[in-house]
Amino acid sequence: MMQEMQEVYAVGGVSSHGYCWKPDDVAVAPSDKLFYRVRVLSVSETDPDSVQVYLIDYGKQETVRQRDITLLLKQFEKHHAFSMPCHLHGIRPAGDRGKWTGFAIDFLKNMLNQTKKLFLVPKVVPGGQGDETTSLPCDLEAEEQRNMGALEPVRRIRTSFAGKLVEQGLAFSNSRGAQPVDSSGGGLVGALPPQRTVQGTQPPGEAGGVAESAASLATAAAEPLGSPSDAGSEAGDEEQEEIPLGGDWATISGRRREWPEPLLAEGASSELCDLELNMLAAEQAAEAVEERALEVDWLPARVPTETRFIGRPTHVTMAGTVYLHTYPKGKETLDILQQAFSSKYGGSQPRPCDSYWFEGQPCIAKYFLDDCWYRAKVLQVHSEKVSVQFVDYGNTDRVAPTELRKNVFMEHVPVQALHCELHNILPLTEDGTFPVKTLNFLHSQIVERECHVQVHHFNAARRRFLVSLQLVQSAIDVNELLVKMGDARYMTDEELAAAAGGAETVLDALLLRAPYPRLQLPAGGTPVPVICIGTLSPCLLLVQPQRVAGDCGPRLRQLAAHLEAIDALPERLAEEAPAQPLLESPAVGSPCVCQFSDDKAWYRAVVLSVDGDAARVQYVDWGNMEEVRTSSLRQVPASMRDVPAWVLLVELYRVSPASASGWTAEAHEAVQACVFQQDVQLWARVKHGQREPPLLELVVFDEPESPEPKPRLAYQKAIDDGLVVLSAAGRRP
Repeated sequence: MMQEMQEVYAVGGVSSHGYCWKPDDVAVAPSDKLFYRVRVLSVSETDPDSVQVYLIDYGKQETVRQRDITLLLKQFEKHHAFSMPCHLHGIRPAGDRGKWTGFAIDFLKNMLNQTKKLFLVPKVVPGGQGDETTSLPCDLEAEEQRNMGALEPVRRIRTSFAGKLVEQGLAFSNSRGAQPVDSSGGGLVGALPPQRTVQGTQPPGEAGGVAESAASLATAAAEPLGSPSDAGSEAGDEEQEEIPLGGDWATISGRRREWPEPLLAEGASSELCDLELNMLAAEQAAEAVEERALEVDWLPARVPTETRFIGRPTHVTMAGTVYLHTYPKGKETLDILQQAFSSKYGGSQPRPCDSYWFEGQPCIAKYFLDDCWYRAKVLQVHSEKVSVQFVDYGNTDRVAPTELRKNVFMEHVPVQALHCELHNILPLTEDGTFPVKTLNFLHSQIVERECHVQVHHFNAARRRFLVSLQLVQSAIDVNELLVKMGDARYMTDEELAAAAGGAETVLDALLLRAPYPRLQLPAGGTPVPVICIGTLSPCLLLVQPQRVAGDCGPRLRQLAAHLEAIDALPERLAEEAPAQPLLESPAVGSPCVCQFSDDKAWYRAVVLSVDGDAARVQYVDWGNMEEVRTSSLRQVPASMRDVPAWVLLVELYRVSPASASGWTAEAHEAVQACVFQQDVQLWARVKHGQREPPLLELVVFDEPESPEPKPRLAYQKAIDDGLVVLSAAGRRP
């Protein structure tokens, strides 16, 4: 458009015939030897020939002569304004004058000049549109890429201009309108106001004739150039959701949407549409089968059998958690996986079904730094890319759908990355999170370096390990270092007890420090009678499997053999336990045998805690706990160490809190009332036996004598009462 305007107006012949321009008139005026579309702002009272104009397509103000302003021809009215007035949303000038200081303006100009990639993020005005038709509330975000480490992807980091002004003390945040900035660039995005059309002001009287003759002259002068394409006009009419200034559309997240699942990511091949639609329908049907998502899901990381081991951190998150794997065993497993994936997926081409993804779906993804393939899981589907987490390393990245594969394998190998939190320390910040500079320092010091890992506790519900880290080469204690640097403090006794006490101690004994084998329930949905002896939460239960009456099939024979060995334990313990040597230096997780205070019989146990000469133990075959003297603890006979513990910790399949704040006491009581009913036989059906704890359903048969008894969930009443909910298959929190 600018090129055509210069050709038309440079030859002259377009004039206003002495028309006196007034404010809000739209016309054409020269500036720096170029012609621009302008809007008249004001006319000087002292010098009527001096006119203040606004360059519509550039957002600048200039002073021009009245006699130099000319008519805007019809052909230049079809383009919308190419600049848009905006204001930074959620902030106001610092100080009590309500005006921006020159220093604040200069600071903003410097930021704009130094920014190579800039994004404009429209903001929603709470309670209405405000003055969006004249000024768009927005934030400007500068994007830069940082390489955080060898296994860390290049992270795209956005810096909010509004936030920087507040940080520098040049602006205050409006509590009424301020909104947090989304680091991904999505923000609180609202539709842009429609661009204002540019309609030229025609002089009165013979304006029509003048305009027509001028248009004819302009058309003749412009003929050698050819007529402009209509594409620009059509593009100008579209409403955009995010405006990249020197940006790349592939990196724009745009407005957040609730997409139907699964989603065909934009940018994927649109060929073979009928085939793809058929595949989409097939995947939606398959998703309705509850077992499918779990059967192809990656197995969770195995709980280490030792509380002290060598580990290598691979990633530090913005929340301060650390992903690490055991060394050297974990590294050997990762090397085998990488070689297998390179052989299978190297040079492969995406299939049509590889375009459709939903959150939580396992996949194989290519990492752009080394072009190698790794196991991953879909976190979010965007308009053009898919956010994934590399499950064996912990880092995340946005990947094109052409670099994802659905035909996964090696799903029988558990995830290698352990999700850890630093034990006994808390950040010295009001919001309870570490500053970015601290996380960057932590990342640079521990990632890809061998560390001594001390596991203190295991949170089974969140599958997090509370650990202490010490660098092998320098012997520096990472937890202690953060405290000495002034970035963290040690927990108080109350905070430490809250972090590691209660049900977590029981979970430690049953999962992390379990010195006895776990009883294996038959897979394939074979029902097994069980007795529920305790609940740690509405979804974490302690059960005792029972024998199946009659001739059991092959799936139940191994279970029956283990139950027979457990039945023989009381008699064997009565004979052998009194002669066993005392347990020297009992520690948390130590296996032992001791006498129960009620019946004075000997039982297998595990130490939960030690306090002086007193120890708290749990009887692994019955689930109950009590405090005993350390002098009464005996060593477990070697032949009884290999007999599985009768009590089994299990997790109810798909059971989730109904409340956004988590489990409530009412939900816990409702589940207890359902599973502790007298004369009601519970049956367990395993959904995923390789997980720790195993996932299963507890069902009851209302008419067990019927030829085809129909099961129902034992805790269905708690679901009907709205105290617990069933999450979708494969969508468990």
